[in-house]
Amino acid sequence: IPAFATAVGSKIMMYIETLFLTYYRTLTEVGVYNAMLPSSSIIAHLVGGALSTLILPMSAELWHKNETKKLAAGISLLYKYVSVITLPLVLALVLFSPFFIRFFFGAEYLSGVLSFQILLVGMFLFTPASINHSVLAGMGKPFLVTKIIIISAIVNAGLNFLLIPIYGINGAAISTSISYLLALILSTRQISQQIGMEVNLKMWAKLVCGGTVFAVVVYLMQFFLQLNVWLELIISTTIGLVFYAAIILW
Repeated sequence: IPAFATAVGSKIMMYIETLFLTYYRTLTEVGVYNAMLPSSSIIAHLVGGALSTLILPMSAELWHKNETKKLAAGISLLYKYVSVITLPLVLALVLFSPFFIRFFFGAEYLSGVLSFQILLVGMFLFTPASINHSVLAGMGKPFLVTKIIIISAIVNAGLNFLLIPIYGINGAAISTSISYLLALILSTRQISQQIGMEVNLKMWAKLVCGGTVFAVVVYLMQFFLQLNVWLELIISTTIGLVFYAAIILW
């Protein structure tokens, strides 16, 4: 149910964005955006889809046994490990996005670099939101998942109306990312109310610091290394991961 609702919600948002882009912008921009959106969502859908099959029965069992403390602890651990693993991957894609877009789509799609980068940030936020959707469904509250997705889709449509005429595909990307952030906030709030889960501010602070240091190191290494792009990617991200791990494990 949560995976289906999430997939349907994503399709609806994409359809709305395509309508607005077709009306306000050129077909070229529509084509570029329709290439960037699914490409940026691969990580979120793979991770979210894989975890959904595990989280749903686990959360259902713990909820019906009234073991809310264990459920809260399990969700916190999922947040931690999923975010720690996906953050450097997302940041590496953001920093090397011109190379990846040119490599997979060609130079004519380079106008979508910024929208791709914005969407990657949104998809990073959407991954824990999809975890929340599975947990809520396991708790027997799939209607809350539907409600959250509907609210996010309405906000997405409103932002598209405001931003696409001005910023084009970048406006569409901003709208999508904000709607995903909203889905994360609303779903986390619902879970916190149901089981008394507290947000681990220390973990999120470490992620922000570690991600910032990782991004700065990788960005600076690109100026010092004058090598093949693949070698630059491997060397800079490896060095960045050392600093990232040091901060996360500290």
